[in-house]
Amino acid sequence: MPKYERIKTHLTDLSPLSVSKVFEFLDQLYRNDLERSYFTDSIKKYTIQEQYFICYYAKIYFNELDNSFLSIELDKIFKTSDGERNSEIRKLKHNAVDLLLYIDNTQFKTLQRRAKLIKKSATGFEKHFFKPKMSNLSFRLPLYSVPTKITYKENPEFVSSFYSEGDKEYALSTGTEMSVIASSEFFENFKNYFFSAFENELDYEQIGMLFINSFSFTGNNDVVELLDLEFDNSTVIHNIFFKIYKKYNEIQSELTDHIANQREATKNFKKARKKLLSKVRIYTATKKDFMKVMYNAFPQIRESYYLFKKKNPKTTLDQYLTTKSRNIK
Repeated sequence: MPKYERIKTHLTDLSPLSVSKVFEFLDQLYRNDLERSYFTDSIKKYTIQEQYFICYYAKIYFNELDNSFLSIELDKIFKTSDGERNSEIRKLKHNAVDLLLYIDNTQFKTLQRRAKLIKKSATGFEKHFFKPKMSNLSFRLPLYSVPTKITYKENPEFVSSFYSEGDKEYALSTGTEMSVIASSEFFENFKNYFFSAFENELDYEQIGMLFINSFSFTGNNDVVELLDLEFDNSTVIHNIFFKIYKKYNEIQSELTDHIANQREATKNFKKARKKLLSKVRIYTATKKDFMKVMYNAFPQIRESYYLFKKKNPKTTLDQYLTTKSRNIK
């Protein structure tokens, strides 16, 4: 357990003015239908400690328990509206679930850790430590994800399972092709391994965010961003990334063999070679590549670099990540 975990935070850690800001924000959030967009746009104006308590009390006020503020308010609306405001009730319930899920997946653990460290270090810590200007590393590891088209003729049982009986009858009677698009076997194998590796450390949604932020593949059009995922044990997380590093290169090796076999099996070698190589990017990853991924994902890594940089101003981020990549083992 990290030492900061033992630190207890209380609302009285804040000044009376800050406390009033916390609950004023929650009131305005409710008046804005608990919209996530309002939350994300507005919370940036508050200090780290204020943000933490906003999230802490949002989880209490807007949860689904019968005695929560939201449940009591929705019950009042239901009893006094004769069903005329049911759509409003459904919207608030949906927005509350979406908001609290967002807070848990992207905000809460980071803010909790930072609020505790601020309390531990007291004067000036928040000002000098938690507002460094950092940009993301525009980097992703490439994944082979060329979709494979499977036709009804090739696998009728599998393909027909994706069609309704009516659509299937129409296609068969008119000669319309039925097909589905399946991801590359190499892609699916690696993705499944990745999700399994992190299942005890991160929530499913967080693993998905990490995967999308870390790898480039067909259909991934999201921009690389700085995530606020948290880990509890650095040794464990580095060890997981070591396993991912080995699995990634293992998959790449299998892919190389697969392409070689395809070449051998194809008579028209030049045409097949050009077609295959235009779709597949063979890449051997380094441990530093995965440190770049970790830098984008975990604020603890970014904050560690920021503190190191203050003491060693000549050290570049690339040098720092090269050194830290030795921990991936």
